Amino acid sequence: MDLKIPQPHMNYISSIFVFIFCSLLTNAQDNLDFIPHRNGDKWGFCTSEKKIIVSWKYEKVAFVSDTIAGVKYRGKWGYVTQSGRELVPFQYERLTPFVKGVAAVKRNGKWGFIDKKGKEFIRPEYHQVQFDPQVFDSRKLIPVKFEGKWGFINLKNQEIVPIEYEMVYPFKEGLAAAKFENQWGYIDQHDSKIIRFVYDFAGSYSEGMARVSRQGKWGYVNLRGEAIPLGYDGARNFTNGLAAVAIGEEWGYIDKGGDWQIKCQYVEAEPFNGEIAKVRLKKKIIYLKNDGNSLIAGKYEEAENFNEQLAAVKLGGYWGFLSAQGRIAIPCIYDEAYSFKNGLAKVKRNGKWGFINKEGTEYWQE
Repeated sequence: MDLKIPQPHMNYISSIFVFIFCSLLTNAQDNLDFIPHRNGDKWGFCTSEKKIIVSWKYEKVAFVSDTIAGVKYRGKWGYVTQSGRELVPFQYERLTPFVKGVAAVKRNGKWGFIDKKGKEFIRPEYHQVQFDPQVFDSRKLIPVKFEGKWGFINLKNQEIVPIEYEMVYPFKEGLAAAKFENQWGYIDQHDSKIIRFVYDFAGSYSEGMARVSRQGKWGYVNLRGEAIPLGYDGARNFTNGLAAVAIGEEWGYIDKGGDWQIKCQYVEAEPFNGEIAKVRLKKKIIYLKNDGNSLIAGKYEEAENFNEQLAAVKLGGYWGFLSAQGRIAIPCIYDEAYSFKNGLAKVKRNGKWGFINKEGTEYWQE
């Protein structure tokens, strides 16, 4: 399989081969006058006041990024603008949002890159790519897979890091995790091996620290290769200065010096999103502040992190949204729900997907 897509309500995703949130808004979406609107089984677009600006004709909407959306028509994907103009022929099996004028597209089973004029300036030839619309910088290198091996190219399709690795992750903070001869380490953009290839797994850097594992134990290395020892049974990325780690089956949080800031006591713990993290204590889900104090606690069946002051929670078998004050702000009536991004959330009701705003306004009609 060449594309791994995040699914709703997954507690942790360690790797994604192509960073495209299919059927989700991207973080670049900040245009509330270009909202996907469903009429029965067809999709178009409307304003926040539900004025239709692009008529219903599309089978699916993959994403909206500013004034351009990825849409499916007659079984193939392409792009449509807020004015209704279709940028490219509908010929792709997958595609990503445009970032700095660049998008990744899949045609005939291979990935390449196009510009906003629809020109394939890197023709589809790669079996997999890792293109993250949220952090892409045109000066950075792009991980690609060709004939079973990974390396990095630039936007001129020049092979900068040889395609010889078993796996790589994108460059973060100047280094990339790479796997060679079944061992993980870190390389720079000149293919110099900066941190030795001695790990069973190595993750991307976050706040100057990367999680690594060997022989079933987890720890961290900084950008100089200095380590927090491999003494944990599980580890998450550092965010807001703290990382969730496990001793046995209990989770807590450490700082970058390896000192405990929130003791091990939780059966699940996720990275901090801002100053709030979601943890589970027995059957209770708790939203923690970074000082370890509880902000909200409740017997929710499932829950997501807060985004834009709202968190998706499951209660009585259905999903709704919780406010930062601990109140149900949008009723639990949905079969599934994604977190809010730039004012909109994608939800599923009666077997069909649609979008809502923070007031619970539904942008669809049957």
